[in-house]
Amino acid sequence: MTIEVLYDHQIFYYQKLGGISRYFYELINSAQSNYSSHLAMKSHTNLYIKNAGSELPSLGDKPVFFEPKNDIFSKIKRRLPFDFKTSINGNENFVLKQMTNFKPDIFHPTFYDDYFLNKIGETPFVLTIYDMIHEVFPECFPGDNNRMTSFKKKLYSAASQVIAISEHTKKDIMEIFEVSGEKITVIPLANSLICTSEKKNVNEKAKNFVSGKYILFVGGRVTYKNFMFFIASISKLLKKDLGIKVICTGQPFDKSELAYLDSMGLSSKVSCLSVNDKDLSSLYNNAEMFVFPSLYEGFGIPVLEAFACGCPALLSNKTSLPEVGGEAAEYFDPKSAVEIRTTVEKVLYNSAVRKRMVQKGYERLKLFSWDETVRKTGEVYKKCL
Repeated sequence: MTIEVLYDHQIFYYQKLGGISRYFYELINSAQSNYSSHLAMKSHTNLYIKNAGSELPSLGDKPVFFEPKNDIFSKIKRRLPFDFKTSINGNENFVLKQMTNFKPDIFHPTFYDDYFLNKIGETPFVLTIYDMIHEVFPECFPGDNNRMTSFKKKLYSAASQVIAISEHTKKDIMEIFEVSGEKITVIPLANSLICTSEKKNVNEKAKNFVSGKYILFVGGRVTYKNFMFFIASISKLLKKDLGIKVICTGQPFDKSELAYLDSMGLSSKVSCLSVNDKDLSSLYNNAEMFVFPSLYEGFGIPVLEAFACGCPALLSNKTSLPEVGGEAAEYFDPKSAVEIRTTVEKVLYNSAVRKRMVQKGYERLKLFSWDETVRKTGEVYKKCL
């Protein structure tokens, strides 16, 4: 029996790029024989979906709906409550209509809006919880007012099965929600980057900056990502060693970040680039190291990306990161400037250490694959029936 699974629009409208939308893209695109996937969505802002085109699978005559469009909310949606962001453009009504028409065996919402909860009937649903960041660092989300936690807790109670993407996330769910965790299955994520060593693939804007040695910082830079503390921790190194720089990827630096870098005298030593996957893999491959000083992660896909591209990974020793990096990474206390600096220096100035880390990274990467993620997810779906 093939299980038919319906996924909704939420994360693909909420997230342009990122680990959660990558995860669901892989689940939908890599479905194996034990389940078939169907994505119900009128519109989205997600680049993984856009680039996939017609390659995403459909269920026979049940098409996958994509209508990318620039809507009038694009400039302000970042400030809207998450559940409002994902409800505009008729996506919610469209999903509920497909629930009635297609009658899936399983529903798997891609984020935490509970719009479907009173209309799903007896259809079981699976909830994936990525992290408990809103609960651990509420100060990073001042406009949320525990809204995310309320939705998440309600969905946890109603879900037939729950997937956590790391053992640490499962532990946090159990402690914060005060639940036994009997219906939680831990299923790790994986890497999607195809590595390239060609520096010429990096965009024109980046060529001059990546011509020398650099440390790579990937992803968001909100408070718990610990970016500014990391820069402060290695500021003396950056000023002393004229041959080393820091490259960040993601959103351009905002005014406060630019002012901070200027005040530290590091404006010419730290740059931010907007890159696609091909550029990103090249940046990993040519970096001296990748540094992930985050105070909290639910998993940490960039760790596996670094491993895949032969880039030494220096990681915070907090939350899920040691679980992902294992013995292939070097670790530091993300609140210790001394540990951050000494760990960077240990790897930066020792080619033998870097070579050994690269080899360990390749071996560690073998423990993670999207095929295995999909297989284990299919087993969770079976538990619901």
